[in-house]
Amino acid sequence: MAKYKICSSMKNKNLVGDIVQVQNIKSRGGIKQKHKPKSTRDLLIEFMGEQRGYNTLIEKKFQV
Repeated sequence: MAKYKICSSMKNKNLVGDIVQVQNIKSRGGIKQKHKPKSTRDLLIEFMGEQRGYNTLIEKKFQV
């Protein structure tokens, strides 16, 4: 992915139809670490928590 910095442009803030000069910026830093995918167990625990919250909401809604 390349990043650019605007060097010069007209004073129009919309930059529509203006001639804009840009400069390529070299990225600093190293390699981004990829996120470790969640295990099946973690996904199941997350789902069960969400389901428990939903079930509680429905029970409260239909209690007389």
